[in-house]
Amino acid sequence: MDTPTARERKALQNIEFDEWEYDAKLYPGEVGQGTIVKMLEKAWLERLPDLPSGQKRVRISELGKKALSTPVAAKASKRPVLRTLAPKVRPMSPKIKSR
Repeated sequence: MDTPTARERKALQNIEFDEWEYDAKLYPGEVGQGTIVKMLEKAWLERLPDLPSGQKRVRISELGKKALSTPVAAKASKRPVLRTLAPKVRPMSPKIKSR
């Protein structure tokens, strides 16, 4: 099973406890039609019949609830592992003679 991306997870959380939601209200400004289509293809969302006004509705499926319960994947660091550098300062040679 795929782990939802952050955008998909937000959309699924937004409708998790609702019976259904309009496509346009899944997560304003975050979820576009492409994300909705991908979630429909993954069967995380189910398309409901359109309202007489033409508004499209979706609801979360059992597979979507299961995907939402998967833990968030830990991100691997993009930074390279740093190595320890050799010291650049050397001890001074004793120039002062003891008396």
